[in-house]
Amino acid sequence: MSVNFTLAWMKEGNIMKYAKTISTVLLLLGFGAAAYAACDNRDLRGEYLLTLAEVRYEYPPDSIAPVLNFCDHRGSLVFDGEGGVTGASTRRCNVTGTETQSGPMVLVVNPDCSFTLQDPGDPPDPVHGQIVDHGRMLLLDGSTRTSAYTLLLHGVATKR
Repeated sequence: MSVNFTLAWMKEGNIMKYAKTISTVLLLLGFGAAAYAACDNRDLRGEYLLTLAEVRYEYPPDSIAPVLNFCDHRGSLVFDGEGGVTGASTRRCNVTGTETQSGPMVLVVNPDCSFTLQDPGDPPDPVHGQIVDHGRMLLLDGSTRTSAYTLLLHGVATKR
């Protein structure tokens, strides 16, 4: 009986209906996953604790050649969910010492969940980042840095 049922089902064109239904469901699931992965300013809201490592060249006043400056940054980033962000950090370096920085920053969030952060007063030298785990963590890197003096910049920020 099962053989006859299978043959009848195949003869009536049900295979094409079944294939169309399956492909429609898979297509909708794919669009849903793509829409879910899209990010915008609303994905960054609240305070994030920040730590960065940076290696860069510096020209100290008493030196004619550049020296390597190893720095670590500790601080926070506060996102308002509408594109505004305020940063505050302390940077400790072996050559230039310790300095505190704070103020507003320019944020650009891309649909692929990458973003850039830029101090508004600086020449274009943004920090690149990636939103991870639905906005619970941010990975930061220097891949978009334009300064020839920055050799390495990597960090992480976790939502408080």
